[in-house]
Amino acid sequence: MEIGEEVRAGDRAPDALGLMSAAESTSLFSIFGSAYHTILVFSHGSALAEVVLVSGADAVLQDHNGHAYTAYGASKETSTVVIVRPDAMIGGIVFGGDGVKKYFGNVFSAAVV
Repeated sequence: MEIGEEVRAGDRAPDALGLMSAAESTSLFSIFGSAYHTILVFSHGSALAEVVLVSGADAVLQDHNGHAYTAYGASKETSTVVIVRPDAMIGGIVFGGDGVKKYFGNVFSAAVV
């Protein structure tokens, strides 16, 4: 993938450096894991981040330099949710809770008997 090229489901998830968690800097690659999906919420305001934090998020990171917003093509006017699969590939890009529910309903529906 070239710099500035739009990311899509099926692409390798790009890294973003300089994300702040409390007082330390981290990157997205440091939070991706091979045993779980990672949900990235690009908020257009602080209210959404507060809701995620209250709901028990494992980490809330701030993208002060805009590296993640740029890498994922997220707009600062619209909330965007990027679902990163355990293999670090983008599973889906959705625009709200209903999209997340539909994605995981499709992914895990075959496992439900």
